Amino acid sequence: MVARNGLHTVFCAECTTYFDWKSAGAYYTHRTSGMPGPITRLLACSKQQFDAYPASSLKMGPTFVHPNYAYNYNNESSGSYNKPAAVMHWIKESPPAEEFVLFIDADMLLRGAIDPVALGARRGLVLSEDASYLNTGIRAKLPQQYIAEELAPLAKSAGWWHIFHRDDLATIAPRWLHWCGAIRGDPRRYWRTLGADGAPVRGPREGGGEWVSKDISLGDSYVSRGEAPWIAEMYGYVLAAAEARIPTQLKHGVVQYSDFGRAAPYAEGGPAIIHYGLHCHVESYHFTKYDYPAFDIASCGGHFFRPPSKPSPRQARPRAASPLCRPRPCVPPAAPDRSPARTGALRRDGHPAEPRPLLLLPRAVPPRLAGGGRRLPARAARGRVVRKRQGGLR
Repeated sequence: MVARNGLHTVFCAECTTYFDWKSAGAYYTHRTSGMPGPITRLLACSKQQFDAYPASSLKMGPTFVHPNYAYNYNNESSGSYNKPAAVMHWIKESPPAEEFVLFIDADMLLRGAIDPVALGARRGLVLSEDASYLNTGIRAKLPQQYIAEELAPLAKSAGWWHIFHRDDLATIAPRWLHWCGAIRGDPRRYWRTLGADGAPVRGPREGGGEWVSKDISLGDSYVSRGEAPWIAEMYGYVLAAAEARIPTQLKHGVVQYSDFGRAAPYAEGGPAIIHYGLHCHVESYHFTKYDYPAFDIASCGGHFFRPPSKPSPRQARPRAASPLCRPRPCVPPAAPDRSPARTGALRRDGHPAEPRPLLLLPRAVPPRLAGGGRRLPARAARGRVVRKRQGGLR
């Protein structure tokens, strides 16, 4: 039975300690933000990883386990494949009762409830943030290297978070993975190729398309020439949605990077989602997720991350202060959650863990945030742990 207008939040992770502490933040802020509906972690595990994964980490919250596409997929290893693969497996093998799906990353924190209908969600329309750097590749006609010219106007610079109707997600997800692989698998479709004489190769390519006479800029500041970009996954969504003729409506300010001090204030107190994918500064304080690749939330007591000092008046101004980095009390991700479908974090001996502070969480905002809708009641989570010890785990 479909819960009309209901919302199910999902995020992708891998069965590693690095993703465990980020998962704790996603679970905790889903509860404290007042976000309606359940949340499910889409956990990528190979069979070997799953066999070694602690039971306490698996029971951190509602979890769906799927094959890990980060290794030896498409003749390479890249974690970017797991994002489309996660929702492809989940929507097919454990489809939600809720009508809409909010898809976020593990390194995101929720600050307020989102009403998908008030924000404009409906079947046949995906909502997402305007990741404007994707326009670099779109304007340079990267989509036309893969899809028909007539579909190109549907290619939008969408990224970071998405709200799908469940039927649209089922349509888009497999092709999202396909196009991610196509872009990563053959960089010669956007990097100029030189022939034996040193001149650019021109004309039709084997397998379709044309050799590019000059490089197509992708908008990725971190990729080297000739390499596949990490944001191939983002372009994969762009192509999949356009190919399916499902338009994407771009939003501005629903998400904000933790250190984006120039952001204009968002309605009713700030963005609904904080993305700590980059660095966070408050005066001399600095935090980045990259400093904690091996941090184990299950074996650490006390404060996990040092809280920053109070920001100066300059940084405390609404338009200058980073919402994530404002001094707030640290929070306990393992605080008891009495909703029936969730399991609190456990110590290694199997007893409930004492509440422990995790990281600075963003200031809460009213649940009416997105779309100005009415306050939405929190509902018990309905996710379930899906254990897959066989069946093509990679």
